[in-house]
Amino acid sequence: MRPRKGQRQWVRFVGYDAEGQAVGAVVLGPQGGERAGDAFIGGLGSDGRSAAGDLASRALEAEAWEIHAPNGAREDLAEVEIQHASPHRPVAWARILRVLEPSPYRAQPFGQPGHRCGGCLFAHLASEEQLWAKGQRLASLAARFPGASLSSPLVRPSERLVGYRNRSKYVIGPAGAPLPGRPPGKLRRDAGPRRPASQRPILGAYLPRSHQVASTLGCPVVDPAIGRAAELLEEIIARSGLSIYDERLGRGLLRYASIRSNHRGELLITLVTASDPGDAGGAEDLASDPGDAGGAEDLASDPGDAGGAEDLASDPGDAGGAEDLASLVDGLHELVPGLVGVTLDVNPTRGNVIFSGQGRILRGQGVIRDRYGPALVTLTGQGFGQVNREQAAAIYQAAAEAALAPLPSPEGRAPRRIWELYSGTGALAQVIAHEAASHPRPGSQGLEILGVERDASAVEQAKLAARDLGLAPTLRFVAADAGADAGAMLDGLQAGTAPMDGPQYHSLPDVVVLDPPRTGCSPELLGALSRAQVPRVVYVSCDPETLGRDLAVLEKGGYEVRSLSGFDMMPQTPHLEVLALAERVLRP
Repeated sequence: MRPRKGQRQWVRFVGYDAEGQAVGAVVLGPQGGERAGDAFIGGLGSDGRSAAGDLASRALEAEAWEIHAPNGAREDLAEVEIQHASPHRPVAWARILRVLEPSPYRAQPFGQPGHRCGGCLFAHLASEEQLWAKGQRLASLAARFPGASLSSPLVRPSERLVGYRNRSKYVIGPAGAPLPGRPPGKLRRDAGPRRPASQRPILGAYLPRSHQVASTLGCPVVDPAIGRAAELLEEIIARSGLSIYDERLGRGLLRYASIRSNHRGELLITLVTASDPGDAGGAEDLASDPGDAGGAEDLASDPGDAGGAEDLASDPGDAGGAEDLASLVDGLHELVPGLVGVTLDVNPTRGNVIFSGQGRILRGQGVIRDRYGPALVTLTGQGFGQVNREQAAAIYQAAAEAALAPLPSPEGRAPRRIWELYSGTGALAQVIAHEAASHPRPGSQGLEILGVERDASAVEQAKLAARDLGLAPTLRFVAADAGADAGAMLDGLQAGTAPMDGPQYHSLPDVVVLDPPRTGCSPELLGALSRAQVPRVVYVSCDPETLGRDLAVLEKGGYEVRSLSGFDMMPQTPHLEVLALAERVLRP
């Protein structure tokens, strides 16, 4: 019996899906099967592997429906309202109307005013339950690879549960009112009059599946220094003559803001505008990261409004001028502690892509340097960087130790050539080099590490960091596509040709370390790894689903997955970072 939209149902939740929604199952009968979900209570065994039964298959066997709902918790008994039912399989999505029997795994939700964007889908769960949910995802992945050992604990907890995000991106909304109870901060006396409340800007995010901007000031997971800077920025904008971009009309100047902090408490602010209002205090070009210019990440939740790359027909007369922008920059430098630079990104295209990668420095420096353990990274306002530096250091250290372990061969020699693909600004390659120098392995003399990254500006920053840290003799970087070009390099070396100049390219690597974006690796690269018979692959993944897909390809190519380790990179969210180790199966 298929559920109807608007139908009310009682559900006992038993776990969580990959998006962080609670999952339960009910048998739908003439009476609604109100308590039937109790029969489906189950979960992982004590070892984290043995499930009490796959929920979907159990639902099919019992002619039941699998129900997904946000804001639920394992062992909640809730009344839900069906929003949508799949026409192809017994799965439905619902919203919770009321919790009849609360789960013992619930926690007091955040009371901060900035907890509005819908990103912290696990904020209502106790920290132990969040780790359990992420461990369940890791165990589900491990079930596909029986030879893989699991880390203990399954998921390494973050040192900080709140205040860990070292970067925050904001939509600058065209209208709204200040939040009650939030002090505006101390401002200059000549900062100008406030706008009327109906015209005040909002720094926040689009609510899920809408064009409504909700303030995220006071967000509990953001570095408090970023939060204070964002409050001051909003107040300074409110007192300025600068117009706010309206996405529906395609008019206005200020669109987004990005604030990044580093380990020393320094801040870099990037303003995104619809047009360039002119030189506001520095004509120096911004060395941005074009490889991440779109920031595959965005702040608009409506994929149907992704845009079209149609040009923006903005009204230059409504944009606000260079003088107003210069005044805003002056105010930021006077009021924001630790601010080392303000940069401009000009994005005239419609849609929800935040950065164009085109811009300039407005004041101070255009980059900020941060530390992930021993690694030194140089970051722009637009480019990618790990949001939780302590957890980034932890997973990179684990990856380095896995890469440098004795190879799977009868003699068990140490690796001498390591490639890191998708190396970005070189953080992981630096940690490998540092670990090799700090703890020399027998037979590892003359170690060569090659980082491959398509973004030339990131490669230059990686080279500078390697030089500054004294790692340049061991560590080299090349600007090339980590998928197509690296795959061709492997195939060429396997065929006995040297596709590139330099001694470091004349031998196949002993180890390849992969750190791709969420989409994972290309089939061409995975095929080249198998054809080249690289002894070991270390894979750092931010998406367990694409990781599972790629590991399955490697398994077919002659590899065995040896181990899987989880890292809680973003507490309060369902996000799970996984480190996988795969090695060639030795044939007798």
